[in-house]
Amino acid sequence: FHSSLKFQDNFTSIFSELVDNGGHDGGKEAKAKAATTGTDTKTTKANEKLAMPLLRVPFPSGAFWTNLVIQPTPDRGLSYPIMSYPYGYKWNPSLLQVSYPPLRRLSDDISIRDIFNPDLTFSTEETITKRNIVRFDPLSVTLRYYGNQVNGEAELTGKDPDAATSYWESYLVQGSPYLTMLYNRMTPILTPLSTFQTFTCPRGANGTYKEHATDIDPVAMNQTGATNFFGICTREESSNGRDVTLRGVQFLIHTQENLTWMCFASEPITLVFDGTSRRTIRSVGKFSGVLRFVLLPPPLHADNHLIRKGNTYESFPLSSSPGVRRLIYNAHTYPVGAKISWSFKDIPVAQMKHDYKTRQTNGNHRSQAFPR
Repeated sequence: FHSSLKFQDNFTSIFSELVDNGGHDGGKEAKAKAATTGTDTKTTKANEKLAMPLLRVPFPSGAFWTNLVIQPTPDRGLSYPIMSYPYGYKWNPSLLQVSYPPLRRLSDDISIRDIFNPDLTFSTEETITKRNIVRFDPLSVTLRYYGNQVNGEAELTGKDPDAATSYWESYLVQGSPYLTMLYNRMTPILTPLSTFQTFTCPRGANGTYKEHATDIDPVAMNQTGATNFFGICTREESSNGRDVTLRGVQFLIHTQENLTWMCFASEPITLVFDGTSRRTIRSVGKFSGVLRFVLLPPPLHADNHLIRKGNTYESFPLSSSPGVRRLIYNAHTYPVGAKISWSFKDIPVAQMKHDYKTRQTNGNHRSQAFPR
């Protein structure tokens, strides 16, 4: 192994890492505890097995996600960024940061540089006890955060934990326009780069999708009690008059930079936007299900550049965008992994096939192949 692949003195220890990033040897601790407390040999061996690194194959040193497992930066223990196009990611023991780097692209005659800024940060109200990389392949990596006692078998095999385990995980799949998070008995929290400006239902009172995320529906503002927007989102009155409480399966999020995100939920969820600080959107209570987020990028102009005024970007009508309609239509199917295969039937022509393993928010699993 190259020395850069060492993490806190343990090779690939991120696969079985405690929050304090101490890099200690769990096996030695188990032995010491057995010596002082009289723990039986069988229990000690089981503890040592759970403390072993999960990787049983040569480390994929050329993987796109290697920056996640090398020595982190001094900035709150955040990793160096990785790219799972079109998004960039960083993580630390308690949160996951996501950036859309093309927003800040710098180019000249000899280089193109994309700047990482955390456009959205995902965390939970619960304290994270452990994090793992649980699965990877040439086109994806799965990151998991645990909120309570870790299911040892799931940790060792990469399988889904049992229903009693509190955890959340994210599937970073190359080419996916969505951010996908699966939660089990956890309380999601969303934080922006600067502030959230609005948090709304995507449809207006007439049933059509809004032109812009900043459009405030007058019916929702003037009507007392809850207002239902065609079954996908309900606005509820807040106790302090400043917070925004929405319950449903589709939401629009607008940030200070004039960026619009759509949020899709597999199950109805109640989310509260803190109207005082404008810095958080959080779930009311624990959530079990899938949340998907997608940025609706600002329009490109003839020279393939974004128009930016200061720190804000140009917007576009949502209701007339075919891209928005496609994102809504496909939001229920999400990729969790992929494999690449080749065939050489007609030499010298070769065919490469990307076979994506997908799931649906209704629980169905399937595989989709895309020849190239």
